[in-house]
Formats: sequence, structure tokens, C-alpha cells
Amino acid sequence: MDDYFKQYGVRLQSDILVSAKPIEPGTTVLSQQALASVPQPSIRGQRCNYCLSKTSLQCCSRCRSAYFCSNDCFRNAWLQFHRVLCEPQEYDIYGDGVDADRWLLERAALTLHSHNRLSKHHSHSPPHLPLAIKALDSLASSPNISSTPQKSTTTTLSSSSLLSADVSSSPEQSAPQTTRKKEVDFDAVSRYLEPYGCHYTKEELDDLWQKVQKATFDIVDHDQYLDTIALGIYPLTTLYIRHSCRPNTGIVYKRGVQHLIALDDIPPGEPITISYVDLLQSKTERMEQLQQRFGPDFECHCARCDGEYAILDKLLDASEEKRPGYDEAELERQCQSWNVLNMVKAYQTIATPVLLDVSNYTHYTSRIMAPDIYTPGTSSPIRNNHHSSSSSDRRLNFIAKETKVMTAKKVVPALVALSQVPSVPAFTLQSLRAARKLLRRLISENRWVEASRCALYLFVTYRLVYPTLHPTLSYHSLIVARACWNSLVQLELAGIGHKLERIYESGVHTWIAVARESVYYTFGQETNLWREIVELQWVFERDQKLK
Repeated sequence: MDDYFKQYGVRLQSDILVSAKPIEPGTTVLSQQALASVPQPSIRGQRCNYCLSKTSLQCCSRCRSAYFCSNDCFRNAWLQFHRVLCEPQEYDIYGDGVDADRWLLERAALTLHSHNRLSKHHSHSPPHLPLAIKALDSLASSPNISSTPQKSTTTTLSSSSLLSADVSSSPEQSAPQTTRKKEVDFDAVSRYLEPYGCHYTKEELDDLWQKVQKATFDIVDHDQYLDTIALGIYPLTTLYIRHSCRPNTGIVYKRGVQHLIALDDIPPGEPITISYVDLLQSKTERMEQLQQRFGPDFECHCARCDGEYAILDKLLDASEEKRPGYDEAELERQCQSWNVLNMVKAYQTIATPVLLDVSNYTHYTSRIMAPDIYTPGTSSPIRNNHHSSSSSDRRLNFIAKETKVMTAKKVVPALVALSQVPSVPAFTLQSLRAARKLLRRLISENRWVEASRCALYLFVTYRLVYPTLHPTLSYHSLIVARACWNSLVQLELAGIGHKLERIYESGVHTWIAVARESVYYTFGQETNLWREIVELQWVFERDQKLK
């Protein structure tokens, strides 16, 4: 196992995975294939039942209910679980009425049984299974997963694409792991597996199910707009990776393989952490979910709960009675009246305001974290021959550095400044959750001007809540870039005026640069997200050359 971790520059220390050398942001610190996975019932016919890829699929001619992308995937699935689950049928008898939890338990039990059977006959099982099975077995005797102690650390896009992509529409969708609540009929599973030589008692299945629940993650497809496509069992992550509400790695899935991507500079000896819940929640909400999953004794002592980011929860945990936020209708009205040009001019100098609505909150917070964007004289983006002004060079230089890592030196001062404003209704959970719903609706209605403003508002908040390269934030940066480009197209058609047009062009150029950097480091160049941002940049620069 040490050799497996060594290739990623990490090692085990007291049953916790820590960095063995300095790790840069964007580096993969762990990859593992699922021990078992089950596609979501609604898309079961659109995903390979083994690797979850979305390519040309062929239905199993015997059971009519499983789809595979290649003979290799069919053979691996057959050896591990499909030989038992493949019942002769004239048509798919399940439809959408699939019990995903039971199927996941059955596949896990059959995979374990098949591995033991193949090992006894000196056959080769898939190389990822021995480590995964060993980790799953260890979950029985290991304590409930704990948090890592706090350490000091300094052409328009179609509306259907972004609409289906809106992972931010509900907190549950953003979480990398979902609390498993559903119970399974262990007697029925035991009776079903018995005729095939897979002997599990009810008690053994109960024990296996408890471990499976801890190790199950929602698999999202970053090439399909962060849709949840499957459930997968990843025991190595659950056993060795601790929780943090300010994690130093984030989870990305590619063809069902789970990759942990470094979100910050990780020095040698620092524990590798992820968040097992969505971070845009109050501390009380997060702890309730974590204790429900990992036991009532779970405690978190991360930088957000007890450290330098603790001020974030003090702001978000304020009751609605003391700090009421905005509903969706009021947010829509503010997005309509938001004058971006006036706000940029107003915040070239900074003073503590009395009240922060959506537009003032966005620009006030941005001015603190990214002052170079508000430097007077910044004007047009790349023009003829791709030469830019010195102010534009300076701004993009700043973006190139700050997009990769937004440290506590930038985030904490912004949070402190917000805490000193008497009223910040824009920075409440009520307002933020309403904004997620509003953005989804505005995109579906092709109202890109208001959508771009709503997306900017959420982006600024995400920079406070999520580490800079977190998949949620990196994906949202692409939404901002697309929404701003589409709004520019709509405003040009409406005749916004040459001076204002140049200001909006500069903004679009900025957000494309931010999204390009974020997508590159978080998702990589082999994903559709990278191709989308490259296409957007090409279309934008072509448009500038034609003017």
C-alpha cells in the first residue's frame, strides 16, 4: 500500500494520509477506481454499468437491463457481479423502479465474493480491488471518521447547458458524499444470492452495509455539468482522508475514477483533507449531517470551525430574525437595477458602508480581495494584434496569480470587513440559496444580463466559502464567463454605447481568464469543460478582431 501512495507524493502516518513532499495546487494526490458502483436509475441506459462512461453502449442481450461500452467492461462486470445479476429477460423489467441502494449492496457483496473466488483459483482480479477490499474491511474496526486538527496556514451558450449544469441549485447536489438513510431488506438479499454460491447471512450483510454507507460517494460528471450520475464505493478515501470544512483537496470524477485534486499548497507532513458535506451551510447544518453519517461523537476542529476562518460561520450562522436576507423576487429586482459601471467607479476608493445589498456587497468584497480589478484606467481587453494596455496587463497578471490560490491573507480581511458593516443582508444563507434558484431561472429564460450579475454575486461568495480551486467554484467560474459573454452579446444588440461596451468587454476578458485558469488546474485539459472555455475564448477574441 505504501508503494501505491508513494506515486502520488503522499504517505500514511497514524492511519491518516499526509503529504510526503510539497504539493502544488492542481496536483492529483490520490486516484482510485470504485470498488462497486451503480448508475442513477434515470440514466441507467446512458452509462456503462462498469466504467460509467457515456459513449456508444450496447445492451446486454440476456438481461436487457445493463449497458456496456466495451467487451473489457462487460468481462470485468461479468466476473465481479453481472454473472449473478444477469437474469434472462425479454425486455428491461426494471424501468426507473431500481432500488439503487440494494443494487449497490448486492454488487459490493458479489465483488467481494468474486475476488475471493478468483484469488483461490490463482486468477487475476482487477488490480484496484485488493487495496479497496482491505480498506473496506478496516472500516469495521476503525473509529468514526474524524476531522483533522486545525493547523495554521497562511456566440451564446445554450441555456439548456447551464441550466442542467447548475450544481449550485441545491446544497445537497454540491456535496461530494450523501448521507445514506435508506434501509435494505437483508433477508431478501441473502436469499437472492444464496443459489449462486454467494453465502451471506443477514448479520454479515448488515455489517457490510454499514461499511458501504460510510464509503459511498455521489459520482458527478464534470463533463456533463456536474450532474450526479451514480453511487460509488471508495473505501481508501473514507478510511484515510479526514474531513475539513476548509479542505486542501477537492474531488473530481473521470470515467468513474475518483481523483483528489490539491486546492492549495500542501507542505510536507500536512494531512490530506476533503469536505464530506456542502460548505455553503451553517456550522450547525454541517455537523448534523456529519454526525448522522459518522456518529454522534464526530467533532470538527478545522480552520473554519476553530481557526482563522471561524468568522465565516459567525456571519452565516446569524439568525434570520437578526439578519434577514432577500427572497428570490427581491434579488431579481436588485439584479435588474444593478449598474456595474457605477459600482466599479464607486469602489475605486473604499469606505465602510452602512448596508450592503447585492450589488454593493459584490463590489465591496471584490475590492478588498482583488483591488487591482478596480484600478482606475483599466479599459479594453486585447485588441488588434493582441496588444494590451499596461493596466490590462497588470490586472491579468494579478488574476493569473490569484486564480490559482486565494489564501487567508485575502479571504479573512474580507470577512472581517463584512463583520464590521452594520447590515449585510446579501451575505446570508437565505439570500444565497435564493440566488442559486434565481440564477437557474434566469439562465432558463435567456436573461443573460441579470444572470451575469447574479452569477457574479454568487462567485464572490463562493470565493469566501470554497478554496479557490474547489470543483464547485471552478465550475461556477465557467458559468460566470459564459453568462458575461452572453450578456455582452445581448447588450451589443440593444446598442449599449461604445464606452460602456469597452468596459463590458474588459470584464468578459477578465472572467474568461479566471475560468480558464480554474478549469485547467481543477478539471484538466482532457475534459469538455476545458474545451468549452477554449471555445469561448476563441469566439471572444475572433469577435474583437472583427471590430
